[in-house]
Amino acid sequence: MPLPWLQGVNGSAPKSWECGFCRRRSRREDRIVVTIDNSRAGYQRLRFCNLECLRRLLTLWEEREGKLKCVGCGEHFPPTHGRQKYHDEACRKRTWSRSQSTKERRGVNHA
Repeated sequence: MPLPWLQGVNGSAPKSWECGFCRRRSRREDRIVVTIDNSRAGYQRLRFCNLECLRRLLTLWEEREGKLKCVGCGEHFPPTHGRQKYHDEACRKRTWSRSQSTKERRGVNHA
């Protein structure tokens, strides 16, 4: 029995699809479909145009595994403790300084 998410409207194949890595749109029938079980979000289906795109995405996921995204600059880093939000002290101070200057411009200074 074919899987319902591989079929388009009324059982026909979907007209076009987008690669999960390179974001190229395609109408080709040959594609690689991966179903990922994300416990919180449910099932996620990714389509890839070839094995190279799949390998590159998996490599990217392995690099980021166990890393957090810095709140200040967006850089991915391995945390040294559980409550860490910034990749280093300088980034934390830089972000705080920017938020204070923004508050001063708005006139929300609580000093």
